[in-house]
Amino acid sequence: MKIIEEIEEANYWREIELMSFQKILVRIKNEKEKKALLNASIHFIYAHWEGFVSSSLKILMEVLNEKKINCINIHTNILTNGYEINLKEDLSNPTYKKESFEKKCRKLECLVNLLNSDFKFQNFKVDTKSNLNFNVLKTLCKKFNFSSEKFETLETKLEKLIKRRNGIAHGENSFPITKEDMVESIELYIELSGLLKNEIESFMKEYKYLKNK
Repeated sequence: MKIIEEIEEANYWREIELMSFQKILVRIKNEKEKKALLNASIHFIYAHWEGFVSSSLKILMEVLNEKKINCINIHTNILTNGYEINLKEDLSNPTYKKESFEKKCRKLECLVNLLNSDFKFQNFKVDTKSNLNFNVLKTLCKKFNFSSEKFETLETKLEKLIKRRNGIAHGENSFPITKEDMVESIELYIELSGLLKNEIESFMKEYKYLKNK
């Protein structure tokens, strides 16, 4: 499947870069330098996790846009995700209630015309909150009509990675990073990225982007 090939190709260099940390660590003898590398590795692992999710979902959005499926046939979760920005701009606007009835009619007409056309993501921004923990992941799964069930087994490990990363970023030293922590985090990334890739593959094969699927 072309989309999976694209995702795998985009992920290949990430895994190579993460695995290189272990090779570099072996060559370092100075303890302060080891500590610096271990701390840096947690930041890199998290950055690749967030980057992989964002890039993979952007590839998926581009593929769905190319399919030119009428909005009426798109799954509600995907439809809402795609046009969420339109809803936010109007319904959450404090001036909306003060607008004239005619202006509201024009806005509604634009929305109806939008829904009568082919579905298209309005932008490719993936909101990770810059803190892609399990709850944020679960929300993204819901928006893209993925199952988050398989990710639940890794929730504790993911929260641990986020806690370590945030602790280092805030200058906390209460959680010294060991080689085992780094290896565990790299393995976690490989597991998580594999699960997401499988979800996207299932999403495409089973047409989960369509209504009543």
